[in-house]
Amino acid sequence: MDLLDIQELEFKDVEVYFPELAKDGAQLILHMGLGLVGEAGEIANDLKKWHRGDFDSVELASRLSSELPDVLIYLVLLAGAMNINLEEVWEIKKEYNDERYRKAQPGV
Repeated sequence: MDLLDIQELEFKDVEVYFPELAKDGAQLILHMGLGLVGEAGEIANDLKKWHRGDFDSVELASRLSSELPDVLIYLVLLAGAMNINLEEVWEIKKEYNDERYRKAQPGV
């Protein structure tokens, strides 16, 4: 399964779970963008708590395994709502980063 497959499945779920949201492009974009930020914030909070010693890396991995899929879901839905092909733009960004950072690393 690739990102486009995941995106397609998630859009079908949105149509079932939130039919009114699925009909309104602007609301869908806003909802997915805010959801993405909210989930990323939950990850940041878990990292903060792990860093200060509230729990170990095993617990961190457990927490992240619950939150990271939420980030992925919101990410693919936001990209889809904006007609952005994540695979294509990732390739462009990968080339840019390779060019940019390999210059800074002699011998790489």
